[in-house]
Amino acid sequence: KKPKIPTRWSFPVNYITDVENVTDVLWFHNSDVTFQLAAEIKWIKVNAGQMGYYRVLYNEDNWQNIIEELRRDHGTFSALDRIGLISDAFTLCHANLLSCEVTLNLISYLPSELNWGPITTALRHLEKWRRILKYSECFLMLTEFVKSILLKPSEIVGWNNTGKEEIRLLRPEVLLASVLWEDTNAISQAKQLLQNYLNNSSAVISPNLREVVYTGAVLSGEYQFWQFCWTQYSSLRGTPEASTERLQLLRALGKTKDAWLQNRLLSHVVTLPPNEVVQVLEAISGTPTGGAMACRFLQAKWYDLQSKMGAGSVLFAKVISSITKYGATKFDYDELKSLVHRFGDGPGMRTLNMTLSSVAANVEWVSRSQSAIFNWVEVH
Repeated sequence: KKPKIPTRWSFPVNYITDVENVTDVLWFHNSDVTFQLAAEIKWIKVNAGQMGYYRVLYNEDNWQNIIEELRRDHGTFSALDRIGLISDAFTLCHANLLSCEVTLNLISYLPSELNWGPITTALRHLEKWRRILKYSECFLMLTEFVKSILLKPSEIVGWNNTGKEEIRLLRPEVLLASVLWEDTNAISQAKQLLQNYLNNSSAVISPNLREVVYTGAVLSGEYQFWQFCWTQYSSLRGTPEASTERLQLLRALGKTKDAWLQNRLLSHVVTLPPNEVVQVLEAISGTPTGGAMACRFLQAKWYDLQSKMGAGSVLFAKVISSITKYGATKFDYDELKSLVHRFGDGPGMRTLNMTLSSVAANVEWVSRSQSAIFNWVEVH
């Protein structure tokens, strides 16, 4: 029998520097590769144009010089390169390979960013932080920081359905983030738009702002808005062409912080279509009060949900994952582990094992990072 030859991939590594904005390419054939840079170079950006599927970890000096360049003129880097820098920083940070301080310093340039790609990349990673850190000591401080970096982009995109296509695309992303991070001005504006619609049926809520308006109005805490969203959702059930709006309404309904309303919504979950079950449970579990409530609901309705989704199915695993995937404490991990054991065998086990690994990573990351985030925001 011939010995197995280890497989190695050869792939191109391209980069730009502050001295030369022309992409240089070299081939990565072995476990490492060495190349020379001129002494006067301040920073290097590897994977220029995001042509390769790999992450790049720089030394501290290079990160700092990149951060300074972004603050001075973020246009030095293409939009794709800015996306790559933000994505790499958050991903490496969550893997405990890069400090939170570097990641936060990197995104501090965002008030001057108006390109859809870099902003949405940062907001999606920050949304994960919002869910994971919701019980941590740094959460309130982080909330104030995120609201501060969203302030200028929110003012620029505004609430009117006007502007160039890029602004129109960016508007719902920025405003929804402002609402989810509970910016009082954004919530007040969303509430006012829905109130105008309730007072005058000829008033129109722009389709690309519906989820923003529904979510903000529900987060205002006024019962009439939650009830409107529920009535509207109920009227659209069984209407295939309105499936997008139904999901938007469900996600908004699930984000209420009122425990009684959360419980009322949960009482209807077993009757919902499978894809809507996942959406509403993920929304509820993302709130400070809803995580524990959703877990108790899952345990109480285990056999009903199992019968609806299929024992051991991927769909049933997605239901469990939607409630548990943002867990960030040892208790969350142990609870998920017991649910995985109860789940038994089936094609959905792979999904649950991935969720278990993700929650374990969350637990370690939060324990390492929450103090660093608190201290950084306090200083800045």
